Amino acid sequence: MAERIDRPGYPTALGASSLKTITLLGHDLAADVMGELAFWLATQRRPGRGEVRVFEAVLAALADHGFTPTAIVTRLTYLSAPDSVQGALAAGLLGGGSRFLGVTEDTGRFLHDVLASVDGDLPGGDDGWDALALKTVQARRAAREFVPGLGHHVH
Repeated sequence: MAERIDRPGYPTALGASSLKTITLLGHDLAADVMGELAFWLATQRRPGRGEVRVFEAVLAALADHGFTPTAIVTRLTYLSAPDSVQGALAAGLLGGGSRFLGVTEDTGRFLHDVLASVDGDLPGGDDGWDALALKTVQARRAAREFVPGLGHHVH
């Protein structure tokens, strides 16, 4: 059995760090602070709870594009001609289409149509938004229609 080696923590008046966590003013940096901070920096306003949840989901969906055909062709072209970054980017863009580069537009249209279909006021809280989302997804599945979204075939 390997001997356990204790690693030092680094507490300060503002935060602390250990081998597995970083806390800032008592909040876990990765779990509690990063999404809110990124939203705040991008929009110049503090987010609501639901806004942080959606913002973090979008960031996660956008973060991994390593296995899309457009990313692969860009990487392969760059490996063949590292002196031609423009050629590698062009190869990726030329390979784009409705499956990878069109999904954001499709998602935007889908969400716009969902919101336009609401009679009266939009939901005021998480429960109302969750009910609208569930109703929308159930209707699309019952009609055997695709629910567009951000992400790709890998996950």
